[in-house]
Amino acid sequence: MKPSKYNYIVPFGEKHVFFNGITQAFFMVSNDHKDAYQTILANPDDNESEFQAFIEKMKVQGFILDDETDEIDMVKKKYHALRCPEQYFLMVLPTYQCNLRCWYCIQNHEDLYMSDETFARVKKLIERKVSDDSVKDFHLSWFGGEPLMEYDKVLELTRFSQNLCNKIGKTFSSAITTNGTLLNPERIEELRDAGVVYYQMSRNPRWGRWRKRDSYQCLLQRCQMRRRMHRRKEIGTMCVAHILWREYSVYGLKNIVGIQYPDNILP
Repeated sequence: MKPSKYNYIVPFGEKHVFFNGITQAFFMVSNDHKDAYQTILANPDDNESEFQAFIEKMKVQGFILDDETDEIDMVKKKYHALRCPEQYFLMVLPTYQCNLRCWYCIQNHEDLYMSDETFARVKKLIERKVSDDSVKDFHLSWFGGEPLMEYDKVLELTRFSQNLCNKIGKTFSSAITTNGTLLNPERIEELRDAGVVYYQMSRNPRWGRWRKRDSYQCLLQRCQMRRRMHRRKEIGTMCVAHILWREYSVYGLKNIVGIQYPDNILP
């Protein structure tokens, strides 16, 4: 046996409180007996024969554990259960590479791509997690780099996840963060049918053919394209476009969202 790593002793007037951070169990003892209780908890094997009933109670309350108990795993499970009950979120980066170099991006864009072996392992992970009876909803998100540089993997894994969730009765949704340059009508339709319901698009490159006004025009065109196609299918999706505050970006955006900006809104 071993004491929990999450046992805390807190002075409280003329007493001390023994508290376990995982189970949130606690008990109070007088200051005179504090050292004796602390010694028993710190050395349960040495004191089991003399204080068996007390040690058994401490095991139930989490102050004492079996040697093979993994408290870190217990903390992880408790955290995930409290943070997102019945939901499983997975973010996949199929590549660190990108076809743009936006000035605000902190990534080095290493020439790294997800291997077929890793891709297969991700599928197995999804199967295991989604098959868990405690999981009701699965959300798959794509990030990079520019994830659409590995479009085939993005589409295959998204379809795989959607089909798996449909088969076993779980809710599925997917999102993607992209600069949008590699989107076209065919891809937008394929991603929509696979369950992609959220797009986050941003772009402000510092070199290459995508510069300033042309870059914004391309971004706005992709947003318009996605909006028209999803409206025809009557599927609820969201597209968030991250732009810098410029005259051509603001007045271009109004063509998508239908907002009329007053003449004095620009600096």
